[in-house]
Amino acid sequence: MTVMSVIEQLARYLAAKLRLPFEGNGDDAAAVFFGCMPDEPARAVCVYASDLRAPGDPDGARVRILIRSDADGAWPLNVAMRILDLLDERRDLLLAPEGDYVNRVETERGFEFTGINDDDKQYYAADFRVYACP
Repeated sequence: MTVMSVIEQLARYLAAKLRLPFEGNGDDAAAVFFGCMPDEPARAVCVYASDLRAPGDPDGARVRILIRSDADGAWPLNVAMRILDLLDERRDLLLAPEGDYVNRVETERGFEFTGINDDDKQYYAADFRVYACP
């Protein structure tokens, strides 16, 4: 049995809540990933470890969530607001069946525009701290 990190659990949770495929299949209009964001689809959400710690660590795990979008400026902002609604100051979450119990999630820095790449894809990022127990 493979144990999922809190990063993967959070990505799966967001995929279900945002009604987007987890890890996608290349043909999706948008998808949620964890650890590494592929070049496609243009619209994607990725959950990264910023300071990963073991469940139960009193400092919690720091998590960065990155949103990438095509030229549509409304899509990433709508997704960012939905993610904040799902996570900001949330308590008592079970992110995945048989996953870690999350005591609380703190927003350390809300979503901010971080730039546009050469393919005109725009990026937004936010930082969270997740306090989880195994």
